[in-house]
Amino acid sequence: MARVFDPLGLLSPCVIFMKILLQQLWQGKFSWDQPLPDELSSIWRTFQEELHLLKRVTSPRYVLKPNAVVEVHGFCDASEKAYYAAIYIRCISIDSIRVSLLTSKTRVAPLKVQSLPRLELCSALLLANLLQATLPALTVRISETFAWSDSKITLAWLKSEPRRWQPFVANRVAQIQELIHNVHWNFVSGLENPADCGTRGILPTKLEQCDLWFNGPDWLKSSTFPNEEFEENPQLQEDMSAEAKRTSKVIMLNVVDENFKVEVFQKFSSWNKLKRIVAYCLRFVKNCSLATCQRKRSFLTTAELNEAEKCIVKFIQRDHFSMEVPIFRQASNFLRTTRLFP
Repeated sequence: MARVFDPLGLLSPCVIFMKILLQQLWQGKFSWDQPLPDELSSIWRTFQEELHLLKRVTSPRYVLKPNAVVEVHGFCDASEKAYYAAIYIRCISIDSIRVSLLTSKTRVAPLKVQSLPRLELCSALLLANLLQATLPALTVRISETFAWSDSKITLAWLKSEPRRWQPFVANRVAQIQELIHNVHWNFVSGLENPADCGTRGILPTKLEQCDLWFNGPDWLKSSTFPNEEFEENPQLQEDMSAEAKRTSKVIMLNVVDENFKVEVFQKFSSWNKLKRIVAYCLRFVKNCSLATCQRKRSFLTTAELNEAEKCIVKFIQRDHFSMEVPIFRQASNFLRTTRLFP
């Protein structure tokens, strides 16, 4: 790893390949003198044998064209192993269009497992930081700046208010919106996303032949490129709701009759059915005070059925012993005339 000097990230799909391997070694807790498993050992030998092929990879020292309109296109992507960001320069002249890889940045996915939408958002933040560092360093006038992602959830988050989401998403959305302002975020398919080359890592033999990595998707070389708009369909809204901020809702109730009529119980001919209905009512009351992820939705438990039975008995006692219950609560002596005495 120390022999690979790549400050611009032009070889990063290969570098991240070995970073992922090092993370696997860390997770395996191998000691320095412990032999590697055959699978990891084979990967290391293959990379070591092909490392010298990186010398054949070339990149133009000057990527601009005279009297050309210059655009900047950034791409980001993520997998369960790594997330990635790459920036391309698109020079539009009268007779041709040239697209060149300018720089890239990669990160190994954290050891703490995160969902793929969260990692996609991390890749968007990585791209935002890379754009903020790169754009001021360019001495030419940039006509437009575009950012591309193949994650519709990430794009929907970036077009919304950060306060709608839980802290992990809200903080990163706010950072991205603050870092880059005049950037057009668009959707790109996964097959045409050059950043996908760096999310899992590739061997040197494949990097040399990867035209998508060095030159970007083919439509960047045409006069027009896709500007696909997507709608927040029900499936997308359901996926986004997993990161929605939990909010409390105030429910106002108007009590019409404070005296519950136990005659309602007489509508049910089955004791078990009555207990189950009351148990579900009690569960509903408890669920109203809990977050969605904490609410019970499974079958009724024995404890819930026992609680429902006690609740029914209490209602019946309060109805048939309306005079005795208040006296009992006050710990007063019972009158001999009460129905509790024979």
